[in-house]
Amino acid sequence: MKFSDSVVMFDYAKFPILGNLATGAVIGLDSAEERVCRDAFEAGSKELSTDDFSPEFCSALSEGKFFREEHDGNLSRSAYLHVTQRCNLNCVGCYSVNSKRNASPDLPLADIEVILTKLKGLNVDSLVISGGEPFLRKDLPDIVSFAKTKGIRSVSVITNGTSIKREILQRLSGAVDRIAVSFDGSSSSSESYIRGYQRFADLKKSILAIEEEGINAHIIATIHAFNIQDIPSYFELARSLNVGINFSLLSCTADDKHSKRLIPDDNALERLAEILIENAGQNAFSCGFNLNGSISARGWCGAGRTCLSVSHEGLLYPCHMLQFDGYTIANLLKDGLADVEEKIDNSPFSTLDVESISGCSNCGMKYLCGGGCRARSLYAYGDVRSCDPYCALAKKFYGLLGDLLRRFYA
Repeated sequence: MKFSDSVVMFDYAKFPILGNLATGAVIGLDSAEERVCRDAFEAGSKELSTDDFSPEFCSALSEGKFFREEHDGNLSRSAYLHVTQRCNLNCVGCYSVNSKRNASPDLPLADIEVILTKLKGLNVDSLVISGGEPFLRKDLPDIVSFAKTKGIRSVSVITNGTSIKREILQRLSGAVDRIAVSFDGSSSSSESYIRGYQRFADLKKSILAIEEEGINAHIIATIHAFNIQDIPSYFELARSLNVGINFSLLSCTADDKHSKRLIPDDNALERLAEILIENAGQNAFSCGFNLNGSISARGWCGAGRTCLSVSHEGLLYPCHMLQFDGYTIANLLKDGLADVEEKIDNSPFSTLDVESISGCSNCGMKYLCGGGCRARSLYAYGDVRSCDPYCALAKKFYGLLGDLLRRFYA
């Protein structure tokens, strides 16, 4: 059998690793497995026989779709769908704000249904409904229900938590998989750096209302230079409310003095990595890292390939953080499905990987971080092929995680 083109070998924490960049699967190799796999790679054919391998190893290879014969190339995708450009807040670093904020009409439900049908045709099985503020649309439950009827497996809604109405929650119950509420502080006494003033009490009420309607509630907290030390408090808040939590890392251009001072420097990023490792074992996804101690093989960030984003106007972009002129892939309201697929395949992001990112090709961590975030590179350096400005975070995190793994398996 022959390894898929997406299969790579690399060393991590002094362990030989076989990784599949297409599926994320990783397998730690013993000395015999390493020798056979290296021989296959060095021969250039990536072809080998599994006759001498253990059943457990063969099963792991099959489950991770490491062989070309098993990999059909039809990977599932995730997508953001921005259903409105209206919002009642003005948050620092908002990924969707532009000159059309609160000035552009919402697409009618019929157009949203066309978009959802095409997203399903693009093999999207995980959908995040965002905005603007999606709860400003009275037909939000209809949007969610239609997405589920099209067979989209997971549908989540992201909200700022200030416009939630009980009637809408009741209509969403049983349809939406999760409602995630953005927090800007882990307590009522926390300073609000993102939103201007603290709304903690109202957001907590929103979480409780979501739960009372039988919907999975979730907290999203944006981490920046001034709240890194609050991560443990956020975990405690989530435990007290019995909800899930994940953290996003403030990623924006330094357009003014306020946003510039919120962007963490390398020292802050390394401290963030230490705090994340100190909280390893949590069932959370934080700042791009799993905190459950697992790793995955990554050769790219996913933008324009396994993840997509649709603007409030129906335009398709590679990522919700790259909705700018010059990065439009297609128009889902005008282009047929076959044309959209062709445009995705011909997009520059279809070939953008860690090997083509400045400063990444010789890094020992490249198949773990996948080169980081392309949007952050654009924000910082004006080029999606530049190194992620938060590279120090990934290097420190995976270095510390490697130390833990070495001690665990010693």
